Amino acid sequence: MIDRGTVELLEGGSALTIGTVRSDGAPHAARAWGLDVLAFDPMRIRVLLAAHDAGTIENLEPGAEVAVTATSVPTFQSVQLKGTSRGITATADGDAERFSRYERSFYDDIETADRTPRHLLERLSPEELVAIELDIVEVFDQTPGPGAGQELESGGT
Repeated sequence: MIDRGTVELLEGGSALTIGTVRSDGAPHAARAWGLDVLAFDPMRIRVLLAAHDAGTIENLEPGAEVAVTATSVPTFQSVQLKGTSRGITATADGDAERFSRYERSFYDDIETADRTPRHLLERLSPEELVAIELDIVEVFDQTPGPGAGQELESGGT
């Protein structure tokens, strides 16, 4: 099972990237806008995505392979989760608050680390969100350095 520090990295204001693959094999990457760990054994997560990101949404049919990377803006500590999609869903109760917490924490870290003004960062924020749940099967340390790429644990099944 992943440790509390990893959960805090995943659910905090880390830079979240979701990687998918088109039906022709071409990769596609996008920003994600919040993540919650729903279960640990087997591991399952819920990720918020921009509703206008047709490329990502098209690639997330149930069973599609997906990677999500979370990176701490101030420290570069990074974790990558690999798993399969359960399909796109509409947002649910609590997702707006989840997005707000994520956005505030993420932008706070960028302002502090890079001194980028908040009003410029807010232009990145999506107006509408969708959600996806993923069954995680592999977890990797992606922090730059000699341990990068080391498997932390099996996510389940």
